[in-house]
Amino acid sequence: MIFFKHKIFKLIVSAGITALLVYLVVIQFPTISFRDFFNNINLVWLLPVIGLYLVSTILRAYRYQLLGLRSVGLFRLVNVGFIHFFLSGILPFRSGEFSFVYLINKDGKTHISKNISALMLARIMDFFAVVISLIVSLVVVFPEKIKELDSIVVSAFAVLFFLFLVVIILLFATEKIGSVIKFFTRLLIRKQELSEKILQRWRELSDSLLVLKDWKVFGKTLLVSMVSWALLYGITAMFLNSLGYFIDYWPAVFITSFPPIASLIPIGTIGNFGTVEAGWVFGLSALGFGLDLAVALSVALHILTILMQIIFSVISAAILKFSK
Repeated sequence: MIFFKHKIFKLIVSAGITALLVYLVVIQFPTISFRDFFNNINLVWLLPVIGLYLVSTILRAYRYQLLGLRSVGLFRLVNVGFIHFFLSGILPFRSGEFSFVYLINKDGKTHISKNISALMLARIMDFFAVVISLIVSLVVVFPEKIKELDSIVVSAFAVLFFLFLVVIILLFATEKIGSVIKFFTRLLIRKQELSEKILQRWRELSDSLLVLKDWKVFGKTLLVSMVSWALLYGITAMFLNSLGYFIDYWPAVFITSFPPIASLIPIGTIGNFGTVEAGWVFGLSALGFGLDLAVALSVALHILTILMQIIFSVISAAILKFSK
């Protein structure tokens, strides 16, 4: 009962924050009509989005197999990927991330610890790919201003180094981390059975993480992540072109690198409304778009993204249900 009330409370808080952020966003563009955006949308530009999103998701599914889920079929991983991508973007407090573990665990072919470690490593690889892409786009889009952007470049490299350090610690210090966990579980948890269960889960998780000790697997996984994100950046370019704002590929990479970073802000909103827009607005403003237009475009991009994810996730949910 307490757990249920806690969930309800989090949902109410999330809904309140979402409403506030959406209101703050909407009042920024009184002169721009969404009706004009969507009435004038060029559907031809949306056709390539289908292929780009499909191939990107297939690559992500293949990446999960590289990360230890070889016993799960690629077809199932692709459909789970569509559903997971939608739920992780729509549910508050990043709770949608657990949908991947739940859906993969339903067929019982892999242990839950493997599913969790594969998801965790995939997220680390995603941020490797995003930060590397951001650095390259800065050099390509702003070559004449690169000296003025040295603080952003240094920060990006710092994040990249931190992620690399996290991976190294996870891979090569698992025994020491296990010893620390063992010490604190026995110190803080009186029930030996619970303490042993926590330690067992850590051992299972650490064993699953060892897949990246093979540097060939590490390199292949990073490459697949980079290509997958390259396709997602193309989707942003297609969306903006369909709305009548034509931009090249690398500017699309630049502005699309910020929403994933902004989504890390610890504010649990429904659909990530407000936080994702902040990332879009930052990138669009840096490219010279006025604030009103940048805010309106950010909301339009978010709506198009959610609609795309809904269509694919509904189809995938139906496939998973009727393929049993």
